[in-house]
Amino acid sequence: MAKKMLEWTGINNLVDYNIFLNNNFGSTQARDDGINNNFTYNHWDDWITPDVNQDGIVDSPYVIAGSAGSFDPFPRTHPL
Repeated sequence: MAKKMLEWTGINNLVDYNIFLNNNFGSTQARDDGINNNFTYNHWDDWITPDVNQDGIVDSPYVIAGSAGSFDPFPRTHPL
Protein backbone atom coordinates (compact mmCIF):
# COMPACT_ATOMS: atom_id res chain seq x y z
CA MET A 1 0.00 0.00 0.00
CA ALA A 2 1.38 3.43 -0.92
CA LYS A 3 1.76 6.08 1.76
CA LYS A 4 -0.19 9.28 1.28
CA MET A 5 0.04 12.66 2.98
CA LEU A 6 -3.06 14.10 4.64
CA GLU A 7 -4.20 16.82 2.24
CA TRP A 8 -7.01 19.14 3.22
CA THR A 9 -8.94 21.61 1.06
CA GLY A 10 -12.11 21.66 3.14
CA ILE A 11 -13.70 24.36 5.26
CA ASN A 12 -14.27 24.40 9.04
CA ASN A 13 -12.93 20.90 9.77
CA LEU A 14 -11.48 19.64 13.05
CA VAL A 15 -8.42 17.39 12.86
CA ASP A 16 -7.97 16.56 16.54
CA TYR A 17 -6.43 13.71 18.57
CA ASN A 18 -5.01 11.74 15.65
CA ILE A 19 -1.79 9.73 15.39
CA PHE A 20 0.40 10.38 12.34
CA LEU A 21 3.14 7.75 11.92
CA ASN A 22 5.65 7.34 9.07
CA ASN A 23 3.66 9.78 6.96
CA ASN A 24 6.38 12.35 6.22
CA PHE A 25 6.66 13.63 2.65
CA GLY A 26 9.17 16.45 2.94
CA SER A 27 8.86 18.95 5.74
CA THR A 28 5.41 18.03 7.08
CA GLN A 29 2.96 15.15 7.41
CA ALA A 30 -0.08 17.16 6.35
CA ARG A 31 -1.09 19.94 3.98
CA ASP A 32 -3.94 22.42 4.41
CA ASP A 33 -5.10 24.57 1.50
CA GLY A 34 -8.58 25.01 2.94
CA ILE A 35 -10.27 27.63 5.10
CA ASN A 36 -10.63 27.71 8.89
CA ASN A 37 -9.51 24.13 9.55
CA ASN A 38 -8.35 23.36 13.07
CA PHE A 39 -5.51 20.95 13.96
CA THR A 40 -5.02 20.28 17.69
CA TYR A 41 -3.62 17.62 20.03
CA ASN A 42 -2.35 15.36 17.26
CA HIS A 43 0.70 13.12 17.60
CA TRP A 44 3.17 13.75 14.75
CA ASP A 45 5.95 11.15 14.98
CA ASP A 46 8.48 13.57 13.45
CA TRP A 47 7.76 16.26 16.10
CA ILE A 48 8.10 14.90 19.63
CA THR A 49 10.61 17.20 21.35
CA PRO A 50 11.31 19.43 23.20
CA ASP A 51 8.95 19.05 26.11
CA VAL A 52 10.86 20.85 28.85
CA ASN A 53 8.02 20.89 31.39
CA GLN A 54 7.12 17.24 30.59
CA ASP A 55 3.41 17.91 30.13
CA GLY A 56 3.15 15.66 27.05
CA ILE A 57 2.86 18.62 24.66
CA VAL A 58 5.78 19.62 22.42
CA ASP A 59 6.90 23.15 23.32
CA SER A 60 6.69 24.38 19.70
CA PRO A 61 3.66 24.15 17.39
CA TYR A 62 3.66 21.73 14.45
CA VAL A 63 3.48 23.74 11.23
CA ILE A 64 1.15 22.36 8.54
CA ALA A 65 2.21 22.93 4.93
CA GLY A 66 -0.13 24.74 2.54
CA SER A 67 -1.67 28.09 1.84
CA ALA A 68 -3.96 28.10 4.92
CA GLY A 69 -1.11 28.82 7.34
CA SER A 70 -2.35 26.13 9.72
CA PHE A 71 -0.50 24.66 12.66
CA ASP A 72 -1.15 22.33 15.57
CA PRO A 73 -0.50 24.46 18.67
CA PHE A 74 -0.54 21.43 21.00
CA PRO A 75 1.29 18.53 19.30
CA ARG A 76 1.48 15.53 21.62
CA THR A 77 4.79 13.85 22.42
CA HIS A 78 3.24 10.35 22.57
CA PRO A 79 0.19 8.68 21.05
CA LEU A 80 -2.64 8.16 23.53
